[in-house]
Amino acid sequence: IKRLFWYSAGMEIRTPKKEEYEKIVVVINSEKEIWQQVFSDEELAKLGIGDEKIEDLIRGEKDRDYIIAVEGTEIIGFVSWYVKTPTSAWVSMLQVVPEMRSKGIGTKLIAVVERKAGENGCKAVALETQKRAEWAVKFYLTNGYHKLNNEEANRQPFTGILSRPIEDRQQYCILGKELNT
Repeated sequence: IKRLFWYSAGMEIRTPKKEEYEKIVVVINSEKEIWQQVFSDEELAKLGIGDEKIEDLIRGEKDRDYIIAVEGTEIIGFVSWYVKTPTSAWVSMLQVVPEMRSKGIGTKLIAVVERKAGENGCKAVALETQKRAEWAVKFYLTNGYHKLNNEEANRQPFTGILSRPIEDRQQYCILGKELNT
């Protein structure tokens, strides 16, 4: 069943169909272009950036929800997320194709995640991104997220959101947003 979350002017945000996974992989792997600005090819390979496969999506669907932005027949954005604790959700990936960035698509995708997380009883949404990805940090800050320090990450509603301490994540920026539910 196709679940439509948002529609306007020819763009819809909805749950993908399995037959769209190949197009989703292209969207996800389009991230390599922007990451090449801050990482060497060797670092990108180590991080697995630009190396997503359909099998990865199939494996991930067991515990993640996927949402896509579609314009006409083209998938232009993708977000993967899941409820991680009873009070918080985790965004594992958000990607918009290069030619459609800075047009509000990522903002609409993250808003749908926040709404769905709230419907699932979550009080907050969190994620991590590479500190070197200044564009990503700026995007989340603009969308109401703030950088979490160790104290904030270990109190409600974020308790349990991190699998290891912030000190062990020096290359990452941990961001979170409390939801108005």
